[in-house]
Amino acid sequence: MTTHQQKNALAVVSCVAALAGLTVWSRSRRQLPSLAVKQLTHLRFDLSVAEIEAETKRILAQMKRVDDEIAALAPSAVTFENTTQKLIDLDHEMLSRVTNVTFLGQVADDKETRDACTKADEAIEDFLVLRSMRRDVYKAVNVLYKSAEFQTLDDVAQRYVHRLVQDFERNGLQLPEEKQKEVQAWKQKLSKLGIQFQQHLSEETIEVSFLRDELKGLRDDFFGALEKDQDDKYKIALSYPTVFPILNTCTVESTRKAVEYAFNRRCMSTNVAILEEMLEIRHKVAQALGYENHAAYVLEQMMAKSPAKVKEFLNDLNKKLEPIAKKDLDDLLKLKKADCERNGWEFDGKINMWDFRFYMDQFVKKHCSIDSEKLREYFPLAHVTAELLSMYQELLSLKFVEISHPHVWHQDVRMFAVYDARPSRVGNLVGYFYLDLFPRAGKYGHAACFTLQQSCTNSSGCREYPAAAMVANFNGPTKLKPSLLGHQEVVTFFHEFGHVMHCLCSEVTIPRFAGTRVERDFVEAPSQMLENWCWENEPLQRLSSHYETGAKLSDDLVARLISTRNAATGLLNKRQLLFAMFDQTIHSTAKSNSADLLKQLQSEIMLIDMTPDTNFAASFGHLAGGYDAQYYGYMWSEVFSMDMFMSRFKQGGLMNPKTGVAYRELILARGGSVDANVMLQDFLGRAPNQNAFLLSKGLN
Repeated sequence: MTTHQQKNALAVVSCVAALAGLTVWSRSRRQLPSLAVKQLTHLRFDLSVAEIEAETKRILAQMKRVDDEIAALAPSAVTFENTTQKLIDLDHEMLSRVTNVTFLGQVADDKETRDACTKADEAIEDFLVLRSMRRDVYKAVNVLYKSAEFQTLDDVAQRYVHRLVQDFERNGLQLPEEKQKEVQAWKQKLSKLGIQFQQHLSEETIEVSFLRDELKGLRDDFFGALEKDQDDKYKIALSYPTVFPILNTCTVESTRKAVEYAFNRRCMSTNVAILEEMLEIRHKVAQALGYENHAAYVLEQMMAKSPAKVKEFLNDLNKKLEPIAKKDLDDLLKLKKADCERNGWEFDGKINMWDFRFYMDQFVKKHCSIDSEKLREYFPLAHVTAELLSMYQELLSLKFVEISHPHVWHQDVRMFAVYDARPSRVGNLVGYFYLDLFPRAGKYGHAACFTLQQSCTNSSGCREYPAAAMVANFNGPTKLKPSLLGHQEVVTFFHEFGHVMHCLCSEVTIPRFAGTRVERDFVEAPSQMLENWCWENEPLQRLSSHYETGAKLSDDLVARLISTRNAATGLLNKRQLLFAMFDQTIHSTAKSNSADLLKQLQSEIMLIDMTPDTNFAASFGHLAGGYDAQYYGYMWSEVFSMDMFMSRFKQGGLMNPKTGVAYRELILARGGSVDANVMLQDFLGRAPNQNAFLLSKGLN
């Protein structure tokens, strides 16, 4: 442990910022300093470029050393302890060390550190491809898989060994050596391309500028955080906190058009070529491994199992949504026509992409009497954070204690220790989480949960406590107002923090199955389910507090807000279907022109033409960031999230701790150690169905 780490760890105390409104346990006050010293020494957010480079080399050397030891075993000497358990112990140590040399690439202020982390990420990913191609390690694990000892292992250990063998075989170890080397080279290339794609997104700095008159319709506080250029124009960064308010509320069509055009051209000059090269290589790899296409390769390990089943699900939903979407489009067109007549503008008879969010907002204001910007005044970030943390504690039988003067990567970041509140385990340490909620130059541009340490136990019985960071880009406070959230941002907060809880509530011993490491088309379900609290009366009352008066949302306003959930549900869900169908289509063919395909699919599915010379695929990070051929999972998993919510929480009480603990223990705690279908059956008491999902979309 370095002096710097000791200083930070010893400074930990169990007082909580008044902002968070959390209570303090005396037991936590006694335990936290020693636990923090013991458990947080692995996480470092202050490494220099030289230290990042040196540690990366040590990580790679240790992984190779363990693989070499396993490969050197004679078949007769192979046991679970000297093969699979060694790999488990390696994983136990490696995640936090890999975090130390890669995570800052997403959040560090200085570009030099981000670049060093990107290089480290590339080197590690490159080496992991090599590891996945080790025939000698595969042979040793396969000996165990076929041995009598394998039959004596518990279910989770058997599941792990089976996955190891399957992973090796999905990497082509059954192929002739020359073909395997070709697959290896392709996978290494894919790793590099994916990192480059994401780095281009993070480093995007293009701005557009407008005079104040060109930004009519935006509230005064929007301008507080903006800078001006030499022409006295406001500089608009192409990030969600600035782009969406303009697309939602700016009454100047030419401004919305310019912003939408620029936003959906991000990284086109670099990422389109990268994406299309990735698509070609993925197809080659899939075919070399005996799969029809990349989608078939990916879906083999998902709940859906096959592209045919995904296609059936998406097409069926698209067909059911069609009449609702057409009515939604007609409603928006009527609003636009009336707007044009009122202002003496020419009506072009269609909804353009720069019109979509604007007239959606107008529709909600007119038919639900909701002004999204006025609503924002009821959701100050400080209050929402305090109530969100309180609700998650109550629901999942946990206790959060904020750490003062924590070792973090930026002064805005808050850190919490998490303790168990179940009667039989009161006060036991569960893990740690971090909140990094405001935008910064070079920071990851969306909202996401990053797992920093996995919940697991090694062969010596040493427990690694999980740690996760929620990274978001909510508007920061201005001189005039505190940070205020739109309702959709509150939903996003609940969703991403749900991933944090999935990570922290994990109780599995094998890191491969910890936390969110479940089937990818199930991973969103636990978080999606928790979004529902943002659409219910009691939680909304708790979450709201007007930033000036402290007033809660009135019952009438809550009812109107809830009514917006299905406003234009046809078009909004069609947009998600567009993303999912585009993802499936490009991963089902040998080669695709992303712009042409998007243009075709958007017109067919969403019923709104794509703006010429744009291509949002260039900034569609899911395609390069591990969701390839899996975007359908957002809607697929919503089937299960709505079933869990309506069947257990809506009927049994939203804040019923008994139901919450059952959810924690039967869904969150088990991670990927049990098939998702089995977990759902256990929690629901029956097989899941689509009834609640279809009702939530306004469908019978």
